[in-house]
Amino acid sequence: MDERVLEKLELNKILCAAAEYAVLAPSKEALRAEQPRTALPEAEQLLALTAEADAALFDHGAGRIEAFPEVGEELGRARKGAALSCGELLSVAALLRSARVAQASLRALPEGEFPLLTDLSERLRFDPVLEKDIGEKILSEEEVSDYASEALFDIRRTIRSLNERIRARLSEYLSGEGAKFLREGIVTMRDNRYVLPVRAEYKARIRGFVHDRSASGATFFIEPEEVLEMNNELRELAAAEKEEIERILAALSRRVGVLFDDLTLDIALLTEIDVAYAKAEYGYKVRAVRPLLNAKGILHIEKGRHPLLDPKTAVPVTVSLGKEYKFLLVSGPNTGGKTVTLKMCGLFCLMACCGLFVPAAEGTEIPVFAKVFCDIGDAQSIEENLSTFSSHMTNIVGILEEADDRTLILLD
Repeated sequence: MDERVLEKLELNKILCAAAEYAVLAPSKEALRAEQPRTALPEAEQLLALTAEADAALFDHGAGRIEAFPEVGEELGRARKGAALSCGELLSVAALLRSARVAQASLRALPEGEFPLLTDLSERLRFDPVLEKDIGEKILSEEEVSDYASEALFDIRRTIRSLNERIRARLSEYLSGEGAKFLREGIVTMRDNRYVLPVRAEYKARIRGFVHDRSASGATFFIEPEEVLEMNNELRELAAAEKEEIERILAALSRRVGVLFDDLTLDIALLTEIDVAYAKAEYGYKVRAVRPLLNAKGILHIEKGRHPLLDPKTAVPVTVSLGKEYKFLLVSGPNTGGKTVTLKMCGLFCLMACCGLFVPAAEGTEIPVFAKVFCDIGDAQSIEENLSTFSSHMTNIVGILEEADDRTLILLD
C-alpha cells in the first residue's frame, strides 16, 4: 500500500507503540516495518497468532521471550571457523537459553488450543549441553573459569604457586638487610615481571636485570637474579594459559558453528513469537478486541475508539458500511469528530490486516481491502504551485484511476 496513506492514517505511530512491548531488537524492527496484508487468509492467520499470544499471556501465564543480544554476525563467523570471544559465546548461550525456555513455556499450554504457537515452538532447536558448557566455562565477558579444562586448572594452580614463591623471595628484601637499598617497601612489576624499586645510589648492590628507571632517575626497577628464572617460568606459564584459553574458546565456537542453521532459524522463530506477544500486549493496553475479518467489503465498528486518543475522554463511535450501502457521508459541526472517525475507519482496517486487535467492542467486523486511499487535510503542493483545492482534485483523480471493488476510499 501507499506509504503516504499509511502515514496519513498514522499506522506508523501504532506500530511504533506496539514495538515498545517487544523484547528483541529484531522484533521491534519487524513491527515498525509491518505491512498490512491484502489477502484474507494471510490477515486471518496474523490475527489468529495474535489471539493465541493473547490467550497464552493473559489466560495461561506464559512467559515472555527471554532477551538475547543480536548474534547473527557471530554465528556467521563461527560457521567459518573463527573463534568467538567470551562475551560473544555468552550471547550465543543466551540465545540457546531463550529458545529452550520459550519451547518449555509453550509446551506447558493446553494441548491442541495453540496450533500456531505450538508449530513455531516445536521448530526451535537448541543444545542444552552446549548452553551448560558455555555457562560453566565462561564466567564473564573477559574471564574463563579455572575449571574450563584440567590443563587450564593445572596451569593456573602452578601460576598461583609460583607467584607466591616469587613474592616470598622478594619480601625478604623488604624485611631484611636489603630494605635500606629500596626506594619504597613494595614489590612492583615492569613488563609483567616482578621487580624491586632500588635507590639509584645502591643499584650496584642488587644483582639483577634493570628493567626501567623513574623519570627523575632516582629509582631503578631491578629484577634480582634470584627470581629471574622464576619470572621466566611465569611468562612461559602465562603464554600456556593464553594458548589453552584460545583452545577452549575455539572448541566451543566450533560447536556453535555446527548449529548455525538451527540458531539462525531460532532467531527468526523467536522474533515471530515476540512480535505476536508484543501485538497482544499492545491490544491489552488499549483494551482492544479481535475483529472478525471478511472479504466482502463489510465494515462494522462497534463502539470504536481511536487508539491515539485518551481512552478516558474518547467518545466511542459505531460505524457501519458495506451491507445496505457502500457510500457513507458524515456531516456535522466543526470539532465534532468527523475526521477522527474517518481516520479510525481506515486505521482499523490497516491494524487488523497487520494482525493487531482494535480498540472497539465485540462484534466489530473489518474487511480486508487490496487498496486504501485517503485525501485528508491540507495537501497543498508548493513545488507544483497548486492551490489546496487543486491539489485535492489531483489526488482524487489519481485515486479514481486506481480504485476497484476492493478499495477503501476516505475523503475529508
